Amino acid sequence: MAHKDALNRNSFAMALGLTCAIAMLLVGMLGITGAVGEEGISVIGAFYRGFGLNASGVFIGMLWGFIDGLVGGWIFASIYNKLV
Repeated sequence: MAHKDALNRNSFAMALGLTCAIAMLLVGMLGITGAVGEEGISVIGAFYRGFGLNASGVFIGMLWGFIDGLVGGWIFASIYNKLV
């Protein structure tokens, strides 16, 4: 039986994945408007291949952010549940 404080791994992973995707959308929009410097965009582009300051680049960044958050959230929830 699961502990009452345990996290649902799938729900936590989905929530973190969506949060990261929305964050990438916001960073992309701020980059397009010039509020984020080119250095910051190039650093993100180094980690998320295909991310750029255009519609397709922002969409690719959102996909990468979602996948990154999904996997990271699932791993975090798994470790948390083992420790609780």
